Amino acid sequence: MPGDIAYEDECRLFNLLRVLAPAVVVGVTSTDDVAAAVRYASGRRMTVAVRNQGHQVVLPRQDDTLLISTRRLREVTADAERHTVRVGAGATWSDVLARPNISGSPRWSARHRTSVSSATRWAAG
Repeated sequence: MPGDIAYEDECRLFNLLRVLAPAVVVGVTSTDDVAAAVRYASGRRMTVAVRNQGHQVVLPRQDDTLLISTRRLREVTADAERHTVRVGAGATWSDVLARPNISGSPRWSARHRTSVSSATRWAAG
């Protein structure tokens, strides 16, 4: 909630000229948390905005918006058999690139990606 230290931390943007001030911020750690936050907002007829990492700018109205912060969803898992990687919505490229490659080379290859969206599968190079 506004005024809380955790709220201020979740709302801090890379661009200091912008102010992020939703009515409520939920720092999710699982898909169950996301579902609960959406149910909460829906029951109160609130707008839902989602923020991940980096330079993204989301400027919801303060009075009726619940902001879901996905920055804790940084899990990166690989399926060696299918040559795919699942990337959490809060992961950064450094999280992905830090994973050892299933084929033995030191890095995942971004040039072989199948989607640019977080929380989707990426083909390993």
